[in-house]
Amino acid sequence: MGIPAGLEFGTLLEDLVAVSGGATSLSDESKKQLAGVMKPVHVQVFVTPTCPYCPKVARLAHQIAVESANVRADVVEVSEFPDLARRYRVHGVPKAVINDTIDVVGAQPESVFIEAMLRAAA
Repeated sequence: MGIPAGLEFGTLLEDLVAVSGGATSLSDESKKQLAGVMKPVHVQVFVTPTCPYCPKVARLAHQIAVESANVRADVVEVSEFPDLARRYRVHGVPKAVINDTIDVVGAQPESVFIEAMLRAAA
């Protein structure tokens, strides 16, 4: 949501390649865990165009959505959606909000992000 400007533009290009090829660089373990997600999961990743850590988290969320039909991932540029940033108390980026209940702050490893998603889907 918002213009994929700055450092986020590369994420958009990588996402297009992943979606068109139907393949991601997630680990086999992550793919196996995601196959067990049976409930809808909505991930929102809050970013800014100049954050060097945001593209990693945005890309990870989108890869997870490519791997699981039950996961929807949105990337939200905070300055273009200040109401959402206030609603989810975004004071720093990257910040991922999963199913409106679980926050993942910072560029966490894939395993930490997957575990948070699995908790949200439980």
